[in-house]
Amino acid sequence: MFQGSTKNEKDLYFKAQYTLTKDNKIKNISIIDGRNSRYDTEFISALKKAEVFVQNPFGKDLLVTKEVHFLRFFKDLELEDEKSLFKIIEKGEFYYNKRLFKKAILEFEKIRDLHIQENNYKMNIADANLKLAISYLGVNQIDKACTTLESIGDKTDFKVRNHLINFCNKE
Repeated sequence: MFQGSTKNEKDLYFKAQYTLTKDNKIKNISIIDGRNSRYDTEFISALKKAEVFVQNPFGKDLLVTKEVHFLRFFKDLELEDEKSLFKIIEKGEFYYNKRLFKKAILEFEKIRDLHIQENNYKMNIADANLKLAISYLGVNQIDKACTTLESIGDKTDFKVRNHLINFCNKE
């Protein structure tokens, strides 16, 4: 139903919010970062149709955030920094998987110098930053690891929670 990424679409991110009431109703649909008018309209329409299937077991109104990160094939990338991102991640992961953390750090740190449109490749960059942080831990650069982990999330984010508690707990 929803249209995926096309070559002409540069923005690879979509974000919407809505309230799921305690009575299982969807209200206050808001497109925070739209894709295009067709996609946004189809999203809202599908969400309204899905209302009969949703259940809120918590007895309180909930704010629901829906994010979509669209994919693009490497051959369809037009910007050099986007191509570089995937090459850096590939090389960094090679070193990371071989536990060559100093070399992994040198690769993953290059991502900081790239100019990537905000929210594009957000998940890829977060995954690379997590591996960067673990690489910092692997060479005992705790402060850099903690700074990198904190750039990904806080103690409510299960992706980094245990690392923050075990290595960066400043309380």
